[in-house]
Amino acid sequence: MKKIIGILILVFASIVFIASAVSELTNSFFGLRNKTSVREKWWGSDKGAAGDLYGFTCLTQFCVSDTSILRKPDCSGTNKSYNIYALTDSYTEDIFKHPDYFCGANKCGYAFSNNGDVLPVHLDTTQRNIVMIECVERNIRTSLADSSHLKGFLTILKEKINETKAAEKAHSFHFHFNIKNLDGDYETNLWDYRFLRPLKQLKSKMTFNIFNRTYVDALVSPDGKYLLYQSTVDTSFIQSSYRPIEDKELKAIITSLNVAYEHYKRLGFDEVYLSIIPNPTTILYPNYHGLKYNQLIPRLENDPRLKLKVFGIYDVFRKSSEKDKLYQRSDTHWTRFGSMVWLNEFNRKMASHL
Repeated sequence: MKKIIGILILVFASIVFIASAVSELTNSFFGLRNKTSVREKWWGSDKGAAGDLYGFTCLTQFCVSDTSILRKPDCSGTNKSYNIYALTDSYTEDIFKHPDYFCGANKCGYAFSNNGDVLPVHLDTTQRNIVMIECVERNIRTSLADSSHLKGFLTILKEKINETKAAEKAHSFHFHFNIKNLDGDYETNLWDYRFLRPLKQLKSKMTFNIFNRTYVDALVSPDGKYLLYQSTVDTSFIQSSYRPIEDKELKAIITSLNVAYEHYKRLGFDEVYLSIIPNPTTILYPNYHGLKYNQLIPRLENDPRLKLKVFGIYDVFRKSSEKDKLYQRSDTHWTRFGSMVWLNEFNRKMASHL
């Protein structure tokens, strides 16, 4: 009997090891367990539903969900006079799914920046055609420094089509066996199950209360109200809101953006906009335990070398009397309230040009 149990344990450990060493297997299994229809089952994923940072920490005080919806604005009486096509991320992807979110827009389309997909566009020269490059602040110093990335998300078609979303690339399965940095995949395959939530919450509570420690990727804010993504705080990461940026690096980012600007102007677009979504740390904690905000957004947006039009939300967020409503407390993203502030401000700005 002991031998059989030993063999079963060995087989189970081997399966977990192989699945964790092949990211494609872990990602496929996680994708299945993270579906809405599966998430509430005993074997469903315990991450994501209450925020990705809660998924890291399992601290019960942050087990909250933003259940509000993205509302379409009242655009009655507004003439539809422009088309807008965007390079988006998880902050604005939902906004660009339908032109009704944009007062004055006849058509909108988007390509998700993380996928490397390409948006096909047929330019209607009877209307203004706008390109929007949107980027969350933590990715400025990587994504916006790559002009090929900025130019590659859109292609011009000679014939008219109805598609307004980039077709997802077909991803063939590749068996990439990698035994380095397995901790995250091990945790997903062994512990990321709904039925284990009480046990994980108890462990996290004890670790935090006794040792004041959380999962490595998340930090509790100084006032205890928010979970913060560690890479937006720790200055050893390039995504940090407090990591200094020299003018040489800023110039390289501006040069990359200007190359993209010239590219889209040559393709026939009337305007090219830049929109930066501030890190939660930037707005909520500009001074963090002696660290000061590096001023990346205002330096970039106000630099006279930048050719793109800027749709800035930094000052609106910074001066808001409702900062506590802008970002989720257990997630790296903004709330629906925050996204509606962005959308309403954009519609207000565009209305002044119609």
